Amino acid sequence: KTFDQAEANRKLVLRRDEQIGQITEQLQVVTEEMGKVQKKSDMDEMARSLTSAMDLPKLIDMQLMGFFQKFKDMQQEQKAQSADVTATLEEVKRRLDEAVKVDFSPVMKEVTRCQSMMGEDFQLLVTEIARIQQG
Repeated sequence: KTFDQAEANRKLVLRRDEQIGQITEQLQVVTEEMGKVQKKSDMDEMARSLTSAMDLPKLIDMQLMGFFQKFKDMQQEQKAQSADVTATLEEVKRRLDEAVKVDFSPVMKEVTRCQSMMGEDFQLLVTEIARIQQG
């Protein structure tokens, strides 16, 4: 998500640069037009029109406020995600710290049964060997 935030910030900055470039171009065009005008009253009128049509500081302030709000929202989202990850890691740690309890009684019963069977088989084998040797 940090990459997404950085990408969003980069796009926002690029958009701002493009808007500033457009505003600068518009200002250059207006400045050229003002240079062509001979009469002072015409220049004053154009300057008033430009000022009313384009309030650059207000526009920049509005864009900055939007940028800071988005940045604040991304910070809050990052904090929430960080809290989720921390809680998950704590749960994993708790589960890893718990003692593992395994019941070996069924295994021990089977081992005892097998030993008993082997003992019986061995006794049978010895008995048969003794019978064969006597006979």
